[in-house]
Amino acid sequence: MFKNKKNLRVVVLFCLVVCLSCIIPLHAVCEPKFVFPLTFEDPFWGEGGILALVFAKSVEEMTDGDVKIEIYSDDEWGGGEESYLENVQLGTMPMTLIATSSISAYTSVLSAYDTPFLFRNIYQQMDFTFDSINELSPSVEELLKRAGEEAKCVFLALTPMGRRDIFSNKPINSIDDLKNLKIRTMLSPIQVKAFEALGANVTPLAYGETYTGLQLKTIDAMENSPSIYMQKRYFEVAPYWMGTRHYAVTMVLTMSKKAWESLPQNYQAIIKDCAVRSAYIDGQWAIGNAEMSISTEIPKVTKKMVLLSDEEQNRLREKVLPVLLEEFGDVIGYDILEELAAEDELIKGFLDSKK
Repeated sequence: MFKNKKNLRVVVLFCLVVCLSCIIPLHAVCEPKFVFPLTFEDPFWGEGGILALVFAKSVEEMTDGDVKIEIYSDDEWGGGEESYLENVQLGTMPMTLIATSSISAYTSVLSAYDTPFLFRNIYQQMDFTFDSINELSPSVEELLKRAGEEAKCVFLALTPMGRRDIFSNKPINSIDDLKNLKIRTMLSPIQVKAFEALGANVTPLAYGETYTGLQLKTIDAMENSPSIYMQKRYFEVAPYWMGTRHYAVTMVLTMSKKAWESLPQNYQAIIKDCAVRSAYIDGQWAIGNAEMSISTEIPKVTKKMVLLSDEEQNRLREKVLPVLLEEFGDVIGYDILEELAAEDELIKGFLDSKK
């Protein structure tokens, strides 16, 4: 059939290449054994979107395509974070990426992550959260376990995301200008109390109405991350920026017990590992992204940008944090406060005053 061995070798090599091309991307063409939608409110290219993307891709790769995570970003699913968590609890939604502030209605265990100025800076917060790229700290592992039991979910991993600052439709030149400022914050009682301690007038407003609220001057200001400020074009209606670094929103990769228990143990281990690694990487990315945005993008679109000195930052913290600890210390957890107090004189002083 073949005129010579050379032709035979060519045919055999061709067949081998075809076979290998079918085998190597096998997980890409085979149907996955498990498919889980992952919903969240963040934009696809925001901090939450990057976390979801890295997590979904790593799970698919590490399970050879047996587990597929389908991403629904920017509230594409509809309903908002509160309904996401409710559906995860019921088992009708497999996965969500949700802020700790939205979990607080079901458990107060993660309140440390909702407390402005509790951590001296984002680097301390990351160090508190992770032991390494693939390990949460023992304290945080215990917090997630307890929170999951109370909220009737499986909390896989969490990470703080960069920083949040204040932007306004009226000039804010110093921290004294925060007094009587009509500001929209998250509805967490701890968040509201923090801004009241600064003398601001906290004004409730749905997140979807904030752009119009700033435009119509229903509110003077709001707080959010540099990336949201740019992506949602808030600079068009709030061109005054103050870098308060008061808080870093913390997102939790959450899974329903029904979906979790449907998985073999080896896939559970892979998903947990991918969740922690993705959270760690996204936390680092969010820090760098925020700092770059503040250094390059935001100065170009604002009328005035105020970055607080370390001394001014400490003044804010000294004004707010003792008020929060006095009212919410037991909610945050005195075990957590004791751990932080080892390297924080302000928290240590508060605890000493209680002895």
